[in-house]
Formats: sequence, structure tokens, C-alpha cells
Amino acid sequence: QYEVTLELGDASATTTVEVLGDPRSPYTEGELQANFEARMSLMAMQDTANRAMRQIDVARADIETIKRLLSLRLEQEKNDDLEALKKQAGNMRKGLDELEKLYRTPKNTRGITYDGDTVASKLDTARSYVRPGNGAPSPTALSYYGILRASLERATQEVNVFMTEDLAKFRESVDSAGISLLSVNETITVPE
Repeated sequence: QYEVTLELGDASATTTVEVLGDPRSPYTEGELQANFEARMSLMAMQDTANRAMRQIDVARADIETIKRLLSLRLEQEKNDDLEALKKQAGNMRKGLDELEKLYRTPKNTRGITYDGDTVASKLDTARSYVRPGNGAPSPTALSYYGILRASLERATQEVNVFMTEDLAKFRESVDSAGISLLSVNETITVPE
């Protein structure tokens, strides 16, 4: 129940109102609440997948920048260590591309691809069983929800390991090679 006050100029009226469920709906308030909670949980899983993909996209852009910086340094000086680091950057890029495939079919992929094992596909399937205004999730919906959760946990674990181990080691190698953004190599002076 809610107390509602309507004011117009100096006059006001207060009354109590009760919000009733849709009489055409066969679902109880508890079933509708269970549906709402399931949809909120699916949204949270979508957010987790989006955060992982943002990390992958940002790391991939950083790798491309590092590759360009390495190429510029290699134009100035031939160096086997920098060549090896550039090759390692290529391998990091491939690793990120493989991580993306856990979540979705990469953009610009040619041909007809199977994506039923991606997190995005499993999320779409789970969502199709939990619609707004429906009752509590069915056993089938809960099954697909569990499949999605397991897939998201596996994919997210792989991203976390890659970011905290593989990419962290690569970052150390890049730092020790003196490759960085906004670095000043020498002070420029005006000749006398």
C-alpha cells in the first residue's frame, strides 16, 4: 500500500492506494520476483562478459602500439632482443584473439562460423528462456543458466590468468627493453 497526496494550488487530497497484480497474469508475485531476479542475474553476467571483452580490446590495442614502437626502434637499430620481443608481441596478440573467441565471434570473421560454444551464444539462449512478465524460470531455463555460468566462469578464468601471468610477463619484458609511451630519450638543446 502507498499513501498518495495530490496537490493543486492550496488544495490537497490524500488517500491510500494498493497496487494489484495484473488480473490477466497467471503468475504469483513470488514467480514474478523470481523472474526479475533471474533477469538481473543474466544482466550481471552480461556485464562480466563485457568487462572481460573490454580488457581484451584494450590489451590488444596496447599490443599494437607496442609493435609499432618496436618497429620504429628496429628501424633505428638492428637488435635481436627487440626482434624477439616483437615476435612475442605477435604471440600475445594471437592469445588475445583466442580469448575473444571464448566470448564471441570476432568482427570481420569470414564465412559461416559455429559460435554455439561462445559465452554470447549461451547468454542469448539463457535469456530466451527468461522473458519479462513470465513466471519463475523453468527447469530448462535454470539448466541453460547453469551452462552459461560455467562457460562464463571458465572464460573469465582464462582471461584473468592471461592478464595476470602472460601479459604481465610481457609487460616486464617491454619495460626492460625501454619501450614505453611518453618517454623522453634525450634532452633537446638549441645549438649555440
